[in-house]
Amino acid sequence: MHITDIEKKLKNFKVMNWIREPHILGGYSYPTLKTKNAREILQVPFENSFYFAGEYIGKDSSSTVDAALKSGREVAGKILKEEEGMHKIIS
Repeated sequence: MHITDIEKKLKNFKVMNWIREPHILGGYSYPTLKTKNAREILQVPFENSFYFAGEYIGKDSSSTVDAALKSGREVAGKILKEEEGMHKIIS
């Protein structure tokens, strides 16, 4: 699938500038004793319509921009698989 095909299917997105958010003012993630369980929960889409992605969500995350990019790609893959599955059911 070409990037323009993906862009046509995109319904909504939001880019955040965390440093400019008045209630956040920047931030970072770090592991805790409950990290593994939280990541497993957040990796499951909510009602196949709400997906989490980011440096914290990815498996073996290193809390970096690279980890955020990898997580975003993994979630995009899940969404595309779900979309393909829905087309097969409808067809």
